[in-house]
Amino acid sequence: MKYLSIGILAGFLPFLVHGSPAPQQALSVLPAWFEPDGAGYVSRGSAGSLRVTDAGAVFASGAAVAAMRLSGGSAASLEGAELLPSRSASILGPDPSAWKNGIPHFRRVRASAVYPGIDLEYYVNGRELEFDFLVAPGADPDRIALGFEGASRLSIAADGALALETPGGTLALKAPVAYQLRNGIRRGVDARYTLDGGHVRFALGSYDPSLPLVIDPIFHIGFVGGDQTEETYAAAVDPAGGLWLAGASSSQVDRPLQFAAIQDEPAGRRDAYLAKFVPEPDGSLRFAYWTHFGGSSDDIATSMTIDAAGFIYLGGITRSRDLPRFGGATPDFGGEWDAFVAKLRPEDLDGEVVWFVGVYGGPGSESGARVAHGPGERIYLAGTTDSGELPGVGDGSLQCCNRGGREIFVAKFDPNAGDALEYATFFGGSRADDVAGIAVDDEELVYLAGQTASEDFPVTYEGDFDRSNGALDLFVSQLDVRKPGLDALLVSFYAGGTGADFAKAMVRDPESGRIWVAGHSLSQELPATPTAHRTRSAGAADVILMGFDFNRPPEDALIYSTFLGGARTDVCYGMAAAPGGRLLLTGYTTSTDFPFVDNQTDPAPGGNIDGFLTLIDPERGGADGLVLSRLFGGALTDVPLAAAADAAGNLYSAGVTTSRDLPVTDGSSKRTLPGANQSFVLRAAAPEPAP
Repeated sequence: MKYLSIGILAGFLPFLVHGSPAPQQALSVLPAWFEPDGAGYVSRGSAGSLRVTDAGAVFASGAAVAAMRLSGGSAASLEGAELLPSRSASILGPDPSAWKNGIPHFRRVRASAVYPGIDLEYYVNGRELEFDFLVAPGADPDRIALGFEGASRLSIAADGALALETPGGTLALKAPVAYQLRNGIRRGVDARYTLDGGHVRFALGSYDPSLPLVIDPIFHIGFVGGDQTEETYAAAVDPAGGLWLAGASSSQVDRPLQFAAIQDEPAGRRDAYLAKFVPEPDGSLRFAYWTHFGGSSDDIATSMTIDAAGFIYLGGITRSRDLPRFGGATPDFGGEWDAFVAKLRPEDLDGEVVWFVGVYGGPGSESGARVAHGPGERIYLAGTTDSGELPGVGDGSLQCCNRGGREIFVAKFDPNAGDALEYATFFGGSRADDVAGIAVDDEELVYLAGQTASEDFPVTYEGDFDRSNGALDLFVSQLDVRKPGLDALLVSFYAGGTGADFAKAMVRDPESGRIWVAGHSLSQELPATPTAHRTRSAGAADVILMGFDFNRPPEDALIYSTFLGGARTDVCYGMAAAPGGRLLLTGYTTSTDFPFVDNQTDPAPGGNIDGFLTLIDPERGGADGLVLSRLFGGALTDVPLAAAADAAGNLYSAGVTTSRDLPVTDGSSKRTLPGANQSFVLRAAAPEPAP
C-alpha cells in the first residue's frame, strides 16, 4: 500500500527558565533508540526523555513537560520497528523479581490507526526526533489535529515553526517542509501549520495521495575563515561526529574557546589550516576549533583522514624550509615544492598535539599530496612529482625511476621509527600521470586511483572497461608495498571511455571494501552497468562515478559506472562513502538542467558556476539511483572541493566561493574582498534508505 507521508521534525528552542537544561541539549543526549516501558516506549537521556503512548507523545526536560495529543483520534496500537542489536537492563530496587534484562531496542515506534487510514511513526534520526503521518489512499489528512497539553499559548513564527509557550519556557516544532517522489524525481509540496481553535493542523498544497511525501533535508550553509583568502580542500568526520576541514588560509581568525592551537597566527603568505565544527541538533554547525600550521612561506593541506582513535592525518605541499618537523626523521627538503605529512591530535587531553611531521620530495616539485593511514600506525602518502629522483627509491622499489617527467610517487612512513621513511617508489608510464586518491586496507594492501596519458602505464589486465581511444583515462591499482620490485604490483587496469576521463577523488567504502573513483569525462559513453543512472553523456563534460570490487576477478571488477550531469559542464571534486553503500558527490556545474532531487523548485541558484551535492545509491538504477541531488550557490562562482559523511546520515560539502550572497543559515558573511576566495561549508541530512 502506498502512503502520503507527512514528516515533522521536532527541534526545540532553549528553555528560558534558569537552571533547566536547554531542550536542544536535552534532545542531543537522547539515545537513538526506543525501548518498551509499561504501556508505551521511551527514549531516555541524562537531561531529557521522550515517551510514546497510545494517546500521543510526552516530552520532558527538567521541570518542563509538553504532551502532544491527537485530537479526535483513536487509541493507537503501538509496535516497535527495526529491532537493533543492542539491549538494556533495569536493575532497580531490592526485589530481584522486578529486575529486567535484555530489554530490546527499536529504531522506530509505529502507532497504527491513529485516525482512519492514518498511522503515525516516531523515530530518532541521528539525534533528532522525527515523526511521520502515513496517510493511506482515500484517507483524509485534514482529520489530523494536534493538541499540546502544558502549552499555555501556541503561535506560528515567521519561519513557519510552531512555538509552544509553557511555564518552563518555550519549545518549538520546526516548520514541515515536504516533497513527493514521482518516477524517481522529488518535487516540492507546500506544507505549513495552521491554528484552529487551540489545535494545530496541516495545510498542504496540491499532492498525489498515492505517493510518499517526506520532509526536506536539513541544510546548513555558512562561510568559513577570516578577512583574507581561504581555500578548503579536505573534509573528514571524527569518531565523535565532529566535522574537520583543512586547506590553506592567510587570515587572522577569531577562534572559539578551544584546546590550544598548534599555531596561533599565520607564519607565511598561506599556511595550512585545520578547523572543527560540531553538528547541533537544530541542523546548524558550531565552530569549535581553528589552528594554522606552517612555516614562513606557502603551506597547503590538500588531503585529510581520521582514524578510529581520533588522530588526524594531513597531507599537503610546502615551500617553507622552516616547516616544523617532529618525530622520526624524514628526508631534507628537496625542491621548490615538497610534500608534507602530519599526524595530529588537537584535542588531546594530555596536551600531545603534534605526533609526527615529515617532508618528502626530490629536486623538482611535488603536488597533489594524498594521505592514508594503515595498520601498525603506518602513514602512506601519494602524489605527483616532476623530480628525477626521490628519497628511498631504489632496487627494492616497484619502479626505480621517473619514466614520463610527471610521475606518481608513493611513500610509506613509520612515525615511531628513528628513520620514518620505510618505502618509496615511482609509479607511472612514459607520459603524464596523476593520482586522485590512496587508501589502505586492514591487510596493508594499498589502493591507488588517478588518471594517465601513458599508453604504457603499468597494468596487469586489459579488458572490456579499459582505455579505448581516450587521450586520458582513469586507472585503478592495488599494491602490496611489503613485496620487493614488480611483485608489489598486484592488480592494475585502465578504465574509461572514448574521450578524456579525469579522476578527482577516490574512496574505499569501509563497509564493502569497494573502491570508488569520481571525476568528470569528455567521453560520450562509458562501459555500461545495469544500474547506471545514465550510460551516455548529456553535455560537454559530465560527472562520472565508477566502482570496483577487488575481491572479484579483474574482468568482473567493474561493478558500477555512470554519468551524471546536464547539457553543459559538470565536474566532481569531492566524494565520500555514506552509510548503506551510498556515495556522496560534490562539485560544480554550469548546467541549468543538472538533475536535482528534493523539494528544490528552482534548479539554478543564479551563478555562472554553482555547487551541487548528490547522494547516489548504486544498487538502484536510473532516476531512482539519485537519492538526493541539490544545487546551491550565489551570484558568482561556488566550487565545492571536499565531501564527508558520517554514520548518522550527515552529509557535508566544503570548498571555495567568490559569491557574497550565499543563502547562509548561520548569519555569517563573506569577509574577503569582492572576487576573492573564501571557504564555505554545507551540511545536509541524508534521506532514509529506501526499503
